[in-house]
Amino acid sequence: MDCRYLDDVYELFLLGLLKPKGAAEVKEHIERGCPYCVAHLREAAQSVYFVLSGAKGSKPPQQVKSEILRSVH
Repeated sequence: MDCRYLDDVYELFLLGLLKPKGAAEVKEHIERGCPYCVAHLREAAQSVYFVLSGAKGSKPPQQVKSEILRSVH
């Protein structure tokens, strides 16, 4: 998998919006420990959390942040 391709899917992966095959490919690639992708996935996790935190009328529970960050590790 080309790491540059992943630049467009980190957030979708974290939100569970990728098709199963795509999600499996991303997960497998991340689990191999690609430093570029792990770093960008962490940035994406922060972005997703901040976007969800800023949604009007709702703030994601702390557990959501924990789950997103845990999925990065």
